[in-house]
Amino acid sequence: MKAWLRRTCRWGTALMLTIAALALLPHDAAAATQVQARLSAGAVEARGTVTLVVSISDPKGGVGDPQVDLPPGVAILGSARAQNFSFVNGRASTQVEFRYEIGGDRVGHFQVGPTRVRVGDQVYVAAALPLDVTATAPKLPSGGASGGLGGGSASRIASLVIDVQPSHPYVGELVQLSVRLVQRVALAEDSQYEVPPTPGFWGENYGDPRVYEGREGGRLVAVTERKARLYPLAAGVATVGQAAALVVPASSGTDPFFGGGGGSQPVQIHSESLHVNVRPLPGGAPAGFDGAVGEYAVSWTLDRSHTAQDQPITLDLDVRGSGNLPLIHTPAMALQDFEVFTSTIQDSLAPLGERSPSRRRFQWTLMPKHAGTLRVPPIEWAWFEPRSGAYRRAALPPLSLEVLAADGAHANDHDGSFPDRLAAHPADPGARGAWGWAFLLAGALAGLAVRFWIRGGQGDPLAAERGRQREWLRAVGLAHGPDFWRAADESVAWVESRGGQVLRLRDDIAAARYGKQLDREEDVRRRLVERIAEALPAGGGKGPWRPLAIVCALAALLAWALGAPQHGDERLSARARTADRAAREGRPAAAAAEWTRLWDEAPGSPALAARMAWYELSQDSLAEAATWVLRGQGGEARDPSLGFIAERVREAGALTGAHAPASPLRSWEWAALASALALGCLLEWPRRWSAILLGALAIAAVAAPLVIGALRSGASLAVVRHTVTLDGAGLDLDAGQVVRVLGVSAKGVSVSAGRDLVGVVPLDAVRFLSGPTGAAAQPPVSQRPAP
Repeated sequence: MKAWLRRTCRWGTALMLTIAALALLPHDAAAATQVQARLSAGAVEARGTVTLVVSISDPKGGVGDPQVDLPPGVAILGSARAQNFSFVNGRASTQVEFRYEIGGDRVGHFQVGPTRVRVGDQVYVAAALPLDVTATAPKLPSGGASGGLGGGSASRIASLVIDVQPSHPYVGELVQLSVRLVQRVALAEDSQYEVPPTPGFWGENYGDPRVYEGREGGRLVAVTERKARLYPLAAGVATVGQAAALVVPASSGTDPFFGGGGGSQPVQIHSESLHVNVRPLPGGAPAGFDGAVGEYAVSWTLDRSHTAQDQPITLDLDVRGSGNLPLIHTPAMALQDFEVFTSTIQDSLAPLGERSPSRRRFQWTLMPKHAGTLRVPPIEWAWFEPRSGAYRRAALPPLSLEVLAADGAHANDHDGSFPDRLAAHPADPGARGAWGWAFLLAGALAGLAVRFWIRGGQGDPLAAERGRQREWLRAVGLAHGPDFWRAADESVAWVESRGGQVLRLRDDIAAARYGKQLDREEDVRRRLVERIAEALPAGGGKGPWRPLAIVCALAALLAWALGAPQHGDERLSARARTADRAAREGRPAAAAAEWTRLWDEAPGSPALAARMAWYELSQDSLAEAATWVLRGQGGEARDPSLGFIAERVREAGALTGAHAPASPLRSWEWAALASALALGCLLEWPRRWSAILLGALAIAAVAAPLVIGALRSGASLAVVRHTVTLDGAGLDLDAGQVVRVLGVSAKGVSVSAGRDLVGVVPLDAVRFLSGPTGAAAQPPVSQRPAP
């Protein structure tokens, strides 16, 4: 027994080693291209259709439309194309499939093919396929049955019903075919039925059956329903054939449907055929119409807004909606500035048989032919909308793409080399941002204006109370005896309601009144009159509130005008526009020299820094480009031109590493926020704590840009000029990387490239952004001779 086990283990081990060795044997790097053609059926009734499927596996190059040789009497009624990708055992596989609906007009034996397909520079041929077109079979009578029961009894057991929606479709319109098995008695087993033939339609597979209960003539019936999507191929009358089923009713000794006992026998039932009147599409189809019918929404996008000249991009055309999406062909795509490669199709269709919205996406791979701002003009694409009975055109916008030169050389020998995103935002040297303190003052003055205006329209808010005050003074001054003491009690209660301290006076009144100390009446009267007079503040006139409100409003407008952002010197702006014109005309060196002089005269403009960064990037100077981006970030926040060029610099591999604090808001946005908070503070008063909170936030909004600017100035940053090793950390720093300067010594510059990454680099390996060390170590960019 042990020997047998040892032999078995040895054989098992040898078998496993053999399988492992076979798995490690090299496979073919790529499978050969294969072209196959097949028919869905070898025979078809006259005026019926079959499907010809042409499959191309692993094509090496572009796939052209198949050329199918057809004899007289056989014609192609419709076509569709699909492309699928899959991974099998780690190898990518591609299959392109063409489907053709083939119809026969007369009886006979025919040969479909041969089929020729061009793949790349080679033509593949698939053999011809036999097809028999037979005479139309006679229809079964409605309600017909076999298997021992008459036709009338069959309809009492179950019936098949077919219908289509819409009932009068256009050519190519999506038609939903429903096949329902209505079960009126219990069946011994699940019924299997054949779906009806659909000559004259291009059809999809049926969806999963749905079982539900219905009501027929006051009684419940069981319904099994299946649906499929059809697409009419030609105008005229198209016939949906009869569906057939074989049902076996459950045995019953006294079943009222059969009128007595008897064993269960299979019964064949069938539906009526259905004639569908297909309407032709109206004339006058616009350019770009290629048979699309339905209700669609069309859009297209590029997968990015910028790229390098040697990097391909993807263009997507999405067609969403309900219609004949599987029959829509790939639109023609020919572009002047791009090389267009083979397109692909991605389908996201509704579940089988359903009419819910779907999507077909056409994708093209594009390769830019040159650098600059390239445009993709909109294609012409149209469809027919059955609901309105009219043709529709896709309103697609032109797409733009910024293309940078792959080798660092800029495209100065053709128009459009200067990016439109920079040209759309002219530089404004010397421009001043908003003054936050002025907007804060303006908001406070506006709040006072509102409060004064409201106060002036109210009159004296204590007029009613002053009337009660006068009544109490009269009552207390004129009354005597019991009337006085009663008036004294009531007037003290009123003074206490106004916030007066009358506890001791109330005790004295009670002691004098109930202690029979009537001689104290005059003393109490004097003290009570004093308290009543002090219960309300003096005044009562309207005052100059409305004039004060007008003065405050005018002062607020003046503060807003003084604090608003101001443009720079027009002469500097004109020089900047002249430099932009030189860049567009292919003289970037001259433009860069002028931009640098403008920066020296009026530093801080993000738009100028963006232009210099673009120039340095076009010269393949990553360190200089990154330096200009960081300089520009010290100006107005979120400048669109600087943000655009910063993305280009990051894509080139620069601007990685440490970063200085950046403001999330522009200066005028901080100022407007401070103004709104100050206005809210004045309007909220006298609610003390909420008013104090709003006032503190207003002051913080004014101080925020100042604090961020101070933190940024204190961040000692430098840009690596060329690849260098960080001595002490064993890390290579790339050109354009941003580091934090820790100190300068005779050994070099001590920098930090990240957490726990500290070392020393040579002084000439970095370019400083600010500080006396940087100014002494290296001349500013403006002092470098222009190339």
